[in-house]
Amino acid sequence: MIDYISITKNLHKDTPSLEHCNWAAGYSSGWQVYYAKGIKEMKVRWNPDAAQLKLQGSLMYFLQGHNFTCGKGDFVQGIEYLQGLLHVGLWDSSIEVLEFGTIMEVEYKPALYIKNHHARKGVNLTESEKGGDKGSCRKWENSLEQLKMYDARKNLMQKQGLQRRAIIEQAGWNPDAQYLKFEAHYLKPALLNSGNDLLLEDVLQPAVYENLKKITQAQYQLLEPMRTLELPTDKKNLTSADIVLQAFVEGFINAEGCTPQEAKKALFKRVNMIPDAILTKADKDGRKRQINALFDRVEVAPESQWDLTGKIADAFASDWKQPEEQR
Repeated sequence: MIDYISITKNLHKDTPSLEHCNWAAGYSSGWQVYYAKGIKEMKVRWNPDAAQLKLQGSLMYFLQGHNFTCGKGDFVQGIEYLQGLLHVGLWDSSIEVLEFGTIMEVEYKPALYIKNHHARKGVNLTESEKGGDKGSCRKWENSLEQLKMYDARKNLMQKQGLQRRAIIEQAGWNPDAQYLKFEAHYLKPALLNSGNDLLLEDVLQPAVYENLKKITQAQYQLLEPMRTLELPTDKKNLTSADIVLQAFVEGFINAEGCTPQEAKKALFKRVNMIPDAILTKADKDGRKRQINALFDRVEVAPESQWDLTGKIADAFASDWKQPEEQR
C-alpha cells in the first residue's frame, strides 16, 4: 500500500492551473505554497522560475479521507483527479519520498507488538518514540529510511468522525478488531530502482510493485521481535511460580541475549548470595531443586508470538487485488 508520497514534476514551458487550490505562502526562493482541495488537503509547491511542481501528502487521505485501504484503482483515480485539477500530467513525475506499508489485523493490542520490537544488533537504526503516543507508535530511522509501527485502529478512531467510520467499515474495517500498521518511509526512492529515478508511473508496473513489497518485507527483518517461551497447555504447569518465572526468563534472555540455562545460573547465583544465617546450605540446595523443577517446564518458542513476518506477507499478498481501473 502506498500512502504518503512526495513527487517532483519538471514542467519546462507549461504552467499548472492553481485556481482550485488555496494559496498558503510565498518565499524569496521563488516557491509558492498551495493546498489542493480534497477530503484532506494535498500540499502543492510551485516554482515558476525553475518550472518545477512538487506535490506532498497522503494520496489516500486526499482522495478518501483515510488510509485503511488503497486499491490500484483508487491510486489511479487519485492521480487522475489531481491531473484534472492542475491541468498537468503527473505520471512521469519523479518520486522523492515514498511511504509503503500494510495494515494487518492482530490478536493482541498493537501496543504489545510495538513494545516487543527493537532494532537488531548491528543495524544502523535509531529508535524513537513520542511520549504522547503512549506506546502506540514507534520509529526506527537512519538517513535513508524510517521504519514505523503504529496502532492503526487508534489512528482511525482519533482521526475519523462517525460518518467516515461507517464508510471505512464498508471497506472491511471492523471497529472491534485490533489493527497494526507497519510501513517503510523511503527517503531516497531512487535506491529502490538501481539508482535511477523512480517515476510515479513505475509503481503501476506489477514487477516494480511486487519488488517494493519484497523490499519492505526485507526491511521488517531489520527489526527483531522479543523472544517468547512456549506456554504450557496444562494449567497444572502454570502455577503462580511458573508465571513469575516465565516473565523473568523472557525479560532476562531478551535483555541479556542469552539462554534460559544462563537465566537459571543467574538465579542460582542469587540463591548462593543469601547469607547462611538465613538459608543454610541444605536450604539453598532445596531452593535450587525447586528452581530446577520449574525450569524443566521452560522452553523457548521456535517463533516469537510477536513476529509479524507471516502477517505482513499475508497482508501484502492481498494488496491491490481489488478490481483495477486502467489509466
